[in-house]
Amino acid sequence: MTRSPRLDVRALAQDQRGNAAAELALAIPLLVLLFLGAIEMGNYFVSAHHLQKGVRDAARYAARVPYGDLSTGGCTYATGSAADTAIRNLARTGSVDASRQPRLNFWTDNATVNVTMVCDTSGDYAGAFEDNVDGAPQVTVRARVPYPTLFGYPFLPDLLFINAEQEAAVFGA
Repeated sequence: MTRSPRLDVRALAQDQRGNAAAELALAIPLLVLLFLGAIEMGNYFVSAHHLQKGVRDAARYAARVPYGDLSTGGCTYATGSAADTAIRNLARTGSVDASRQPRLNFWTDNATVNVTMVCDTSGDYAGAFEDNVDGAPQVTVRARVPYPTLFGYPFLPDLLFINAEQEAAVFGA
């Protein structure tokens, strides 16, 4: 006659075999999430750096474009002009004729770049702006680019954005 095995609850509670495997199974999802999150954050910051660099380059370029090419008169920015297109191309691709690849592979639209100009007409300026009837012009280049996540996290919004802005005084040299 064989004895049926009896379940010893005390012995089962004291058994340590498999604890490490169970703890690892609980910790792995959290570790993977932290690892992928670190990669995503790194990619986001690199993308933001490239965007900021593009906007800064475009503002420097706009500062050196002759004032007459930027303005339609009375400190009104010439949207759609050749200079406007060149500024937007430079921000997005790093070249005025858009002959290079975009700085960010997902930055495909020049419409995400906004260029504006304002003039300080207070009269509290001198030097290059002294004889300008419109005052001291200042150009601002802004970009708002949708950022697609690398891994498509379900808990993040569909579209995250990277923003950058740079100002420069227009002296048309």
